[in-house]
Amino acid sequence: MRFQPKSEAEIQEENPFSPWPPGVYDFEVTESEERTSKSGNDMIALTLKVYNKDGDSRTVFDYLLPSILYKLKHAAEACGNADKYERGELTSVDFYSKTGRLKLRIDPAQNGYAAKNAVQDYVVDSRSDTRPAVPQRATKDDLADEIPF
Repeated sequence: MRFQPKSEAEIQEENPFSPWPPGVYDFEVTESEERTSKSGNDMIALTLKVYNKDGDSRTVFDYLLPSILYKLKHAAEACGNADKYERGELTSVDFYSKTGRLKLRIDPAQNGYAAKNAVQDYVVDSRSDTRPAVPQRATKDDLADEIPF
């Protein structure tokens, strides 16, 4: 058998399953579910599709808990739910299909599992508006277009 030998670093760089570097990435919530943690606390489990600058994506799981309030607050703000956070009334539906930005980290390998990406925090990005667009009413001028046919 003939092959091109590579260093460990080269192999890890080409491995499609190796973690992405820490940094800020775009995300979309593809699934959200209310669950109870192992400790018996309420939580919202998120399945996120995270995108890199090349448009490649990967799935990352995250869990929002009242005991990690900074992350819950930032996730709500990043997804346009700051008002619901302020009222203390967030549900899984509030996150479903929302988009935003997050900080990704690398959790080290442990218990026989490889290193993996995890959400460090969510980013409130002033450059993007995650709130739904407000529909505008048609005006008289909008209806005055002449269509030639």
